Amino acid sequence: ANRLGGNSLSDLLVFGKLAGEHASKYCNNNPQKDTNKEDIINIIRKNTKILNKEKGTNPYLLHQKIQKIMDW
Repeated sequence: ANRLGGNSLSDLLVFGKLAGEHASKYCNNNPQKDTNKEDIINIIRKNTKILNKEKGTNPYLLHQKIQKIMDW
């Protein structure tokens, strides 16, 4: 593996561990709110809406185009 890949792996492990610990602490200190299936579906749709665009810039489709260009 190249040096950049090795550094990235270390960062992933260190900061992933820290993020997990802090997320756990946050969840343990804050009571869980009631959720329903509709709320969860609406949140997912809101956060993935850009990937379903048919007009304008769609990052998913742009990524596919770049991959085709790079594969030649």
